[in-house]
Amino acid sequence: MKVFVTGADGQVGKAVVSLLEKKNISVMGIDRDILDITDENAVKEFFGGKDFTHIVHCAAYTAVDNAEKEKLCCLATNTDATRYIAEVCKKADATMIYLSTDYVFDGTAGRPYYEHDYCRPVNYYGMTKLLGDGEVLSLRKKFIIRTSRVFGDGTNFVRTMLRLADAGKPLRVVCDEFASPTYAVDLANMIYECICSEKYYGIFHCTNSGSCSWYEFAQKIFELTGKTVDISPVESKDYPTLAKRPPDSTLCCRKMQECGYTPMPSWEDALERYLKTL
Repeated sequence: MKVFVTGADGQVGKAVVSLLEKKNISVMGIDRDILDITDENAVKEFFGGKDFTHIVHCAAYTAVDNAEKEKLCCLATNTDATRYIAEVCKKADATMIYLSTDYVFDGTAGRPYYEHDYCRPVNYYGMTKLLGDGEVLSLRKKFIIRTSRVFGDGTNFVRTMLRLADAGKPLRVVCDEFASPTYAVDLANMIYECICSEKYYGIFHCTNSGSCSWYEFAQKIFELTGKTVDISPVESKDYPTLAKRPPDSTLCCRKMQECGYTPMPSWEDALERYLKTL
């Protein structure tokens, strides 16, 4: 087994590479210094002739607001590059594991989203990731893993909240956008199970269990760290951003459990474990 991981400098990429190394699986992490995945010829040349069984495609353009201004860059990274990676997987008869997002949904269903639900992104980032889903769907051996609100080794909401709290400034946090915070380490464990089993292929939703607003997430961060913070809820309409967000993009992860994969712990449990590593 030989695995390549794109986006190896990102939160999920780091966690996947670290876990596979501990499992004694041959793995190579790819970051922007090694390969420009938006260059089709470079991708073909890099993977051409290499012996590999899997590509875990974690690399993505994830700056949701900037995506509204840098549309060509976002499209090249999230859609075009995904197509290039899918093509080399198809040629090598390798399995592709593609990290997707809850932002492919508009968040108005009033219930957690299933894998078969209709996708209707409300921002450009979500649209490019949905197009990426489409590029991978044609493969025979593929996992499209949709997740949300990832935190791990890198810049994320948890670290931002702790930094702002230490600055002593009052915080206003959005209280009417809901999803499931997901620990990169737990997500990496699920990706590892996918690599090892390959019993089922297709689209899977994978997050830590439970759901919360950004405000509730922040409250839990401060509760677990014992920080006293002046924090107040604010509605999204009073906190304008360039990109629109889905009001409730919580994902139903029942399919993974039905297929025999290990259930993900709660987001509260994941957050508590993550905070102990900081």
